[in-house]
Parts: sequence; structure tokens; C-alpha cells
Amino acid sequence: MQERQRAILATAVLADSFSVTYARLREVFGSSPADGTLRTHVSRLRSALGADAVPDTQDRIVHLCIPKENIDYWQLRQLSARAKGMLPQERVVPLREASALWTGQDPLSNVGTVRLDAEIEDLNDLGRRAFADLIRTELLLEEAEAATVSAASAVEFWRADEELAGLLWKALAMVGRSHDIRRDVEKLERAVSRNGGSLSKEIRREARDLEALALTRDCEARPTHSPVPRQLPMASATPVHGRAAELARLDALRAEETGPRLATVSGMPGVGKTQLTTYWARTSEHHFPDGTLYADLHGYSANEPQAVEGVLARFIRALRGDPRQLSGDELTAEYRSLVSERSALVILDNALSLDHVRSLLATGARNMTVVTSRSRLLTPDTIAQVRDIVLAPVELEAGFEILRHTAGSDLVDSDSFAARALARRCGGLPLALTLVGSQARRRHPHGLKFLAEELDAGRLLMDIGASAGTAGLREVVDWSMKTLTPQARRVLQVMAVHPGPSVRADQLSYLADLSTHETLRAVDQLLDSSLAIAAPPNRFALHDVIRERLTDLVPGAEATIDVTCVRDRLLGYLLWAGVIADKALNSGRELPVPAPDPNAPLPELKDEKAAMVWFDQEHTTFLNVLRSPAYDQQPFNWLLPAVLCAYQTRAGHWTAAEGLLKSARDADKSTLADPERLWADAVTLRLLALIQRKRGLLEPAAKNLESSILRCQEGRFGLDEAHAHQLLSVVREDLGQWDSVVTHSTMACELYQEHQDHRGVAHALNSLISIDLGNGEPGRAIARGPAALSAAEHARDNYGMGAIHRNLVRCLQELDRHTEAISHAEAAIRLYEVGAPANEAHVQAQLAESYRRLGRRAEQRSAVERAVALLDRLTDKRDRDRELLRELKHDLALLGCGDS
Repeated sequence: MQERQRAILATAVLADSFSVTYARLREVFGSSPADGTLRTHVSRLRSALGADAVPDTQDRIVHLCIPKENIDYWQLRQLSARAKGMLPQERVVPLREASALWTGQDPLSNVGTVRLDAEIEDLNDLGRRAFADLIRTELLLEEAEAATVSAASAVEFWRADEELAGLLWKALAMVGRSHDIRRDVEKLERAVSRNGGSLSKEIRREARDLEALALTRDCEARPTHSPVPRQLPMASATPVHGRAAELARLDALRAEETGPRLATVSGMPGVGKTQLTTYWARTSEHHFPDGTLYADLHGYSANEPQAVEGVLARFIRALRGDPRQLSGDELTAEYRSLVSERSALVILDNALSLDHVRSLLATGARNMTVVTSRSRLLTPDTIAQVRDIVLAPVELEAGFEILRHTAGSDLVDSDSFAARALARRCGGLPLALTLVGSQARRRHPHGLKFLAEELDAGRLLMDIGASAGTAGLREVVDWSMKTLTPQARRVLQVMAVHPGPSVRADQLSYLADLSTHETLRAVDQLLDSSLAIAAPPNRFALHDVIRERLTDLVPGAEATIDVTCVRDRLLGYLLWAGVIADKALNSGRELPVPAPDPNAPLPELKDEKAAMVWFDQEHTTFLNVLRSPAYDQQPFNWLLPAVLCAYQTRAGHWTAAEGLLKSARDADKSTLADPERLWADAVTLRLLALIQRKRGLLEPAAKNLESSILRCQEGRFGLDEAHAHQLLSVVREDLGQWDSVVTHSTMACELYQEHQDHRGVAHALNSLISIDLGNGEPGRAIARGPAALSAAEHARDNYGMGAIHRNLVRCLQELDRHTEAISHAEAAIRLYEVGAPANEAHVQAQLAESYRRLGRRAEQRSAVERAVALLDRLTDKRDRDRELLRELKHDLALLGCGDS
């Protein structure tokens, strides 16, 4: 990113509104660049950050759509503000987080020559105040070592600042470091003289007094025993990102005055447990003057788990004890005796089980123990007062920063789009991000784009970064699987084959061919090992990295399942359960589905709401099945889209539905007999037309309905022909072709009456209501209403009743009978509230109009707000939805309740 673009970004970020005008940018630059030049800089900034972050406003304003919590400046302000008014022991946590955000560079030093003097001064003052408040708080809490570290950092950033220097000297005096005070006074003198000044008499006197105090403390604190153990491994080259909340929880536990202080850090392979814990331990060691003990227990690794007795002996020697004549419980007793009166930090890394760490826990009141494991070993159920920290994958922005650090900022900034794609592909796992970043750095001439393209083309993430002597993702994941029971391994492989984002326990039992008890025990083990994720309600999921490793394993010799059998069972389950849900939605369709497997865990869906919830949970699974060549089987390739149609129509998944039904229309149906093949084609064409009408594609919808009618006539499918005529009448109404509307409505009504189909009669009468209204006869249309509603109620067709009420609202509004119109609109809304947001939004707009005509302003505003909220949430908006949304937002502006 060039200096000018960084300057634009900085100016916008520092503005409260995250917006900056071109006029303000000219002031900042101290020149008058043309609009075209500024637009070019903004366009390049958009390319670097993404169109979502820098939308194209076209109005000589640069606006950023970046959460404030992602900006260090705003985080610093928020943390500093939060610290005000807190008690000292609470205040120190946000102040440490705030100070950690200060990088030490001069603010805005990389934006070139700009006129942002006030902003730079404000930034400097903000950072300086955060450090000063932190140091004072640490001194107040008598955390002298911590205050020394904080103050030393501060004076490096603001070398000539006498106030910060005085705070450093106070901290040094409290820990007896008189020589360091003298050296810092000399440094301060040099810095002040470079600026043409000299130290005041007051500051010199303060330095002498504090140096004398330090000499006294130095004599009192002179050690009389051997050096304390500091056993932490070498620091990771990759800094910790995105873990502020977890670090704060560890800090809060350390600050507690009652013991024992115990914490577990658990999570899936590669999520960064060791990195987080050792980073925190390194920054907190000064709070534990008697040392830091560390052991890698090898619970999940290529090595055998470490023997507890060996670790105890090593810890005892570090604490100046003698373990040579001890064994078993004697080792534990000696270790606890030595550590109980000390203030020590114990890190037990990569533990396998509770028994693996029980004897190693430091139980003294001044100690703290942190255990890392893929299993949740220590919970309040096993040991009271434990702090249980479960690490989730990091957010995308934190992942991007890890990649930026490991691959190099220049490489990542040169192609931020590819970098973000790689960060997403790594799924928030710091290990994956580090391996990918290191690989990208080694391949620097090829850039990030080629690595991203390799992964898109099928290269496994598991293959990235592994080398001789270094564990890659494959090895790290496999270490977790080697401890699984055969049943847990089987369930895990079924979860990998299942194409949905999550799966219910009863489905897993059916697909894995295990008993409920066996499945639940297996799921518990997978959850305990952090290989599976709980996804309420009663569903379970896999991280993409785990799924990738298992997908690579399952076709091979290590597979414990028959993949074809699992897929066949899943197809059957989706079809049988989908038909149950479709019937609960009152679609009226009867599909040629074979009798279900009596062992299949089919849902019991009592009403439409339950059916919509079931489809919501399983919709992605349906989509992935229908889009995968592995599941392309007759007759599922056309039956499953038909099963989905009623749900997708109501939920607004129209684009997805159209694609599936087009594939179903073109699918091979050669295994079907002629009448059945004709019927399948007729039904598929009609359902496709239904979705196309929803999307406003009226001419293709009419063409498909005409083809459906011809097939129905050829096969003598009278009821399905009636359905096609009825829908075609609605399409012709949308096209304003009223003669054709009358023809097809009449034919549909006759066929429905012949087949005694109440649902069809209701829809046909509703079309005749539309015809009467179109012919300027709203009174006649209203007279048809009771018969239409009665037929729909007889058929228990709530969706159809909603459509009739909606049509009657139009008729009553034509006659200015708004009180009655409101009654019908409210009835339609009650019927549409379950899974039909687009329809409800349009009725809410009708309702608002009647309220407006009656002068009921508050109720009008409420209806408009509800309609806007519904339309805003639609993922698949039609042109008429967008047009209505614009009109309603304009109405809200006039009502004084929203943006225009």
C-alpha cells in the first residue's frame, strides 16, 4: 500500500464516523489533487482491503466499513475509557491490554508528509496516558516487578518524558535496583539535552531520594539462595493474535488472592494451546518470584507420554530438593511440600488425562498451574475452582495477521485478496496459518496466489509445511485419533462422509449402524478429544481441517465404514424425512417414495413451524448432496428437489431452488416407466415454473407450464394438469394477459371440482378474485372470498389462506374499506409468520397503507418497520422486493424513524 493510500486510511480511521471527504483529504495532503487522482488512490485502497471494507460511495466521500474493535486506535480508547472508575485490581487488566497495543513506532510515521499534527499529538497522548495509568496502578497494587517492566517500555517510547522516568525510578526503587536508576537518569539527561533542555532541580532531587531508597531495598532483598528455575521453552517466532479474552482470563485468575489457582487450556489440534499458554507465562513470570516449572507431557505426540515420576523428580531438583531416595507417593508429597510455601508457576503442557497431571498440580495458595490438553481434563466437575478455557479457532482478522507475520507483510500486502483466501482456508487454526505462511515465504517469487490456487485445485492443506523432523497438520491430527475406540473412529469417519455442516446423534447412529448407546459414548470421546464440536440443538460438527484429514483417510485401508452404504442410507433418510416435512408444510404433493427403513430415525413434525425448523437445519445437507456427483442417483436426483420446493419457496431460497429444479428437469430418468417418466417431467416443470414466477422470470415460467400441461394431457394426469393451469393463470395475471387468466382459471376450477380437490378449488377461486379485481369489480371479488377461504380451510392450506386474505386486502382497499382490510391483513400475517418472510413483508406494507389512510400513524410506523426488517434479511431479493424496500425506507424517513 502506498503512502497516499495509507494516509487516506489513517484519516478515515481516526474520524468518529469512519468517513472523510475529498475536501478534508486535500487539507491533509496540503495540496489540491484532482478528484480523479483521489478516486484512483481510493480504488487502490479498496483493492487492498476489499470492497466490503471500502464501499464505492460515488459521492466524494471515503467511508470505511470496518468494525472499530479491529482498529488498535479505537481499542486503545475503549480500553482506557473502560478502566476509569474501576478498582485498581480490576483496572490493571484493561490497562495492560491497552498498553500492549502500542507498537513503539511514531504514530502515522508511514503515511508521508501530511497535516495530521493534532491527530498525531492525540495518539501520542492516548498511548502515554495508558502507560502512565498502568504503571501507577501496578505501583498501587505493589506489583513492583510488573511496574518496572511497564515503565521501562514506556520510557523507551517517550525517552525525554520526565513524568514517565519518575514512575520508572519509583518502580526500580521498590525492587532495590539503585544502579538502574542512576543509568536511567543519565539516559534522560542526554535525551533532554538533545532537545535543548536540562533536567529540573526537582526531578534530580527525586532521583537522588529514590536511589537512596533503592539501596535500602537492595540490602533487604539480596538473595541468600540459589537462582530460581525458569524452565519455559524458547519463545515462538509467531506472536499471539486474537486471544485477548483468553489472556485476560488467565490474568484475572493470577490476580486472585485465594488459591489454589488452576486453569486448563483445551481445544482441537493446531488451535494454539501451547503457544498461548507459554506466551502468557513468559509475560507473567515476574509475578512468581520462586520460579516457573514447565513439562511437555507428550500426551498427544509421536513420543510415548512422559512418566509422572520422572517429571516429579525433575521438578523437585529444580526446587533444590533431592528425589533420589523417593518413589511413588513419596515423590508427590516431597514436590507438594517444596512448592506449597513458594510462589511458583507450573505449566503442564500436552497432557493426556487427569491421572497424567493430578500429582503435578501445585496446590499452594501462592502458586498457579496451567494445564494444556486436547481433552477437557480439569473442569468444575472434577476439581473445584478450576478456570476452564476452551480455545476456538481465531477470527479471520487475527488469522490474517498471523499469516502476515509468518509470510511477511510485504508479500501479504501485495496480494491481500489471496492472503485472506488462504486465511479462510486455514479455518482459524494458528498452526495451519503458520505452516502456510512459512511455505509462502519460502516460495516468495511465486506469491500467495499460486499457493491459494493449488489448494483450490485439490492440494490438501495437510501437505503444507510438513518436513523431516517437523510435524505437519496430518501428524498433529493423527495423534488425536490414535487413542480412539473403534466405535469413535467409525462415528468420526461417518461425520467426515456426511456432507452437511452438522448432524444429529440419532442420524449418526443410523448411518454408522451402531446402537444409540454406542454412538453417544463415541460422540463423548470425540468431544473430549476436541475432534468434534457440539452444535446445538443435539447436533455435532467437524472442523474443516479434521474433515479434510478424514476424507483423505476414509477411502484407504484405514477406513472402518462402507462409504457407499453410508451415502445410500443418507439419501434414503433425506427422502423419507423430507417427505414428512413437506407434508407438514401442506404442500399437497404425493410423491412415489418407497416405504422407509423402519430403523431410520425419522422426525415427528407436528406443525409447519417444526417442519421449517427441520428444513432449516438440513437444507445445506440437501444442497451438498444434490450438487455432489457422489450422490447422483435415480430417482433421488429429481425427487429431492421436489421435496425441497415448498420449503425453499417459503424461505426465499429461490435461486438455489431454480438451479436444483433445472438439474432435476434435465436429469436422466431412463429407469422410469413411460407414464412415471411423463409424470416426473410434468411435476418438475411445474415446480420449476413456480420458482421462476417467484423470481419474476414470467416468460420462462409460462413456457415450462405449457410443457407441463402437454405432458399431463398425454399421461392423463388430471389433477396435476389442474395444478399447472392454476399456476399458469397466476403467471398470466402477472403478465396482464387477462383473457388467458380466465381461460386457465376456469379449466383449473373445473378439473379441481371433478377431482374434489378443495385445496385446488381455493387457489382457483383466488385467481378469479384477481380477475374480478383486474376487471374493476372489487365487490364481486370480495363476494368470492368466503367460498375460497372455506375451501382452503377444509384443505388445511394455511399458505393458500394467506394468499386469499392478501388478495382480499387489495379488494377492500380499492373500496376504501380499510378497517376490514386491516382485519384480513392481520389474518394473512399470522399465516405467513412461519417461514414466509417475503410474503409477510408485502402484507405488512399493505397493512401500513391502510393505517396511513385511517390516520393511525404509530401503527403505520410499526408495520413499515417490520416490513423493512423482513426485506433487509432476505438473502434472495426480487426486483419488486428491492423496489418496495426503497419505498418503505423513504416512508420511514418521512415518519422520522429511519434513514432515507
